[in-house]
Amino acid sequence: MLNNCDELHILRLPKIVNTFAKDEFLQLSMKVGKINEYGNKHTRYFVLTNKTILLLNKQTIRRKVLLSFIIGITISSKSFEFILHFKNEYDDDDLRLQTENRSRLIEFIVKTYATEFHIPLASYQVQDLNLKKYVVYKQDRHKHISKLPNVKANFLNYKPILDEQENYLKMQQIYQQDTESKLLFGDFLLKLKDYEMKKIICEGSISQIVQVINTKTHTYHIMKCINKEDHKYLNLNEFVTFEKYNRHPFLIPLEYCFETFDKYYFIMPQAKCDLHKKLDELKKFDQKQLIFIAQELVVVLGDLHNKQIIHGDLTLENILLDQSNHIALCDFGYLRRTIKNKDSFYGIAEYTPPETIQNKDYQYYSDYWQLGIILYEMAYGHPPFIDYDQNLTFDYILNCQLEFPIQIDVDSQFKDLLLKLLQKEPTHRIGYQMGISEIQEHEYFQNTNWKTVYDKQLQPPEFEKKLKLF
Repeated sequence: MLNNCDELHILRLPKIVNTFAKDEFLQLSMKVGKINEYGNKHTRYFVLTNKTILLLNKQTIRRKVLLSFIIGITISSKSFEFILHFKNEYDDDDLRLQTENRSRLIEFIVKTYATEFHIPLASYQVQDLNLKKYVVYKQDRHKHISKLPNVKANFLNYKPILDEQENYLKMQQIYQQDTESKLLFGDFLLKLKDYEMKKIICEGSISQIVQVINTKTHTYHIMKCINKEDHKYLNLNEFVTFEKYNRHPFLIPLEYCFETFDKYYFIMPQAKCDLHKKLDELKKFDQKQLIFIAQELVVVLGDLHNKQIIHGDLTLENILLDQSNHIALCDFGYLRRTIKNKDSFYGIAEYTPPETIQNKDYQYYSDYWQLGIILYEMAYGHPPFIDYDQNLTFDYILNCQLEFPIQIDVDSQFKDLLLKLLQKEPTHRIGYQMGISEIQEHEYFQNTNWKTVYDKQLQPPEFEKKLKLF
């Protein structure tokens, strides 16, 4: 997990490396000053592995201490001194050291310790310039003397360290560098192992989204990983075919698709953020931002439906923003998704159309319901039907009337559009009879030049400036 930092080129010394255990690897090597009980300082080579701490005099090992023996670190706030305190089972002095790179060395020790043992390592900050009185020497070990400072212990950002480790372990489960992969879609002969995983961005019901870097081009991308056992929720052929023959300005392009024994991997450009994160930042969108997003969503849904593709999973998380703050829709692969029963639900409950809850097929007009939920959430900061309990959320969707918070001023034409999009009976929903053109003709969009919206790639600066986006 940590990148090793071998300043002293210890890995070039077989005499030292050959002492490592089979599962032991180097983390750090650097010069330090070792201070003895008489106050004399000697130059030593400090070597940290995932198992031990070594103190060398050139190529001679003078100390070898198991990492598990460390019980704390005392740090002077007035000098570069620090002490590594050991358990009484260790038959030698505590290590009193000094280096100008102390912060870096201690950071490596703490991270390595947390990764190996899943517990925090205590540190003690003291005002003393000289730390001699805190050192337990060999002759005192049998007396079980403790010289830990009588101050409150700190735990040196332990939580982020464990978060980093948890992220790493999850990535290992998602993806192995030596996995044999087959390229299903892409222009160049790349392999899955050409993408190095950096961090998990989010985890959905049947997928994970991971930030990766192309090790050949050094560019960042997003990788979506889906288990084949969940393939019944993804129309892969339709997904890849659509991406292969269509480059839509409001769809995030698929760059590569890989297949392994048990997973599919989709590689896409890295977007700026998604609408969910943007809503967290803004709390709610203003009227100009709303109509800008609504126009682009209507255009892309119309084009998908014209190609007989139903999105099926419209959520704020699946609407990304590109570098110019235009939408980039993703995840249009869940064709004709149905729910057999509430307990086997896949997706986000508050976006589920009434007909889907009632075990009916998801159709193109179901996308219009989710469009209404998204626009409502962007305007008011929360979905119209939601509860902590998923089954109660379903009940609200089926039985509760749509309400508009009076404390937020919203355009009356926008409210009318929401009322028509969020009709519980699909046959009464706007767009049921005439498709997307019926929505485009609503009064809310009366001043919209749809060609200008569609041609956003031709004139993005002017269009963006006109609407004062974000």
